[in-house]
Amino acid sequence: MRTANPSSYVVAVVLAIALTSCGGDGLPDAGSTPDSGSTDAGGGGNDSGTDAGGNRGDAGSDAGSDAGSDAGSDAGSDAGSDAGSDAGSDAGSDAGSMDAGTQAIPIESAQALEAWLDAGTYKTWPCEAQAHAARGRGAHGANRICSNPTLSNASRPGEFPVGSAAVKEWHESPAGGPVIGFAVYVKTEMGKGGDGWFWYERVGDGAPIANGNGLSQCTRCHSGSMNDFVWTQVK
Repeated sequence: MRTANPSSYVVAVVLAIALTSCGGDGLPDAGSTPDSGSTDAGGGGNDSGTDAGGNRGDAGSDAGSDAGSDAGSDAGSDAGSDAGSDAGSDAGSDAGSMDAGTQAIPIESAQALEAWLDAGTYKTWPCEAQAHAARGRGAHGANRICSNPTLSNASRPGEFPVGSAAVKEWHESPAGGPVIGFAVYVKTEMGKGGDGWFWYERVGDGAPIANGNGLSQCTRCHSGSMNDFVWTQVK
C-alpha cells in the first residue's frame, strides 16, 4: 500500500478552505453589495423625499402666510381709505352746506363782520329797492333790508332754516343818504327761539350796541313778528 504524500494533503486542505470562503464557486458573494447599496440608496431617497416635502410644506406655509397677510393688509388699507374718504366727504358736505346757508357771514367778531359789511357782499342778495321810514314797531329809523337767499327762499309759516340771515342798513333819512349803521341777524340753531339767532347792531362810529345770540334788546321786539323773529322777508 502506498503512503499519502503529506504535501499533497496540505494543498488539498487549503483549496477546500478557499472554496468554502468564496461561496462555493470561487467568486465573491454577488448579493451582499447590492443589498447594502439598496438599503443606503433607499434610506437616502427617503431622506431626500422627506426634506423636499418639508421644504415644499414650508414654502407653501410661507406663501399662504404672506398672501393672507398681504390680503389682510390690503383689506384694512382699503377699508381705512374708504372710511377716511367717506368721512372726508361727509365733513366737506356738511361744511359746504353751512357755507351755502350762511353765505359765509363772519359773526365770530365785530371786526370781521364790519369788514364783511364794508365789502358790500350782502348787496348781491334780494334787497328792498330803496330806503324807507321804519315800519310799525321798528326801532331803527330809516332803513333798507336785504335777505340772504336762504331766508328769501324759505317757506312760511314755520321756523326758518339755519343760515337764514338779513342785513338792515340804517340810513340818514327815508330819502336815502349815507348809511350810518347796520343791524344784522343770522339763524344759528333750530328750536331755540330768540336764542337761536345771532344779533348785531351798530350805529355811527361807536361800538356795537348788540353782538351775540339771544340778546333781549333785540328779541323783545322781534318776538312780536308773525314768523320766527323775522319782521321782513325780502323776496
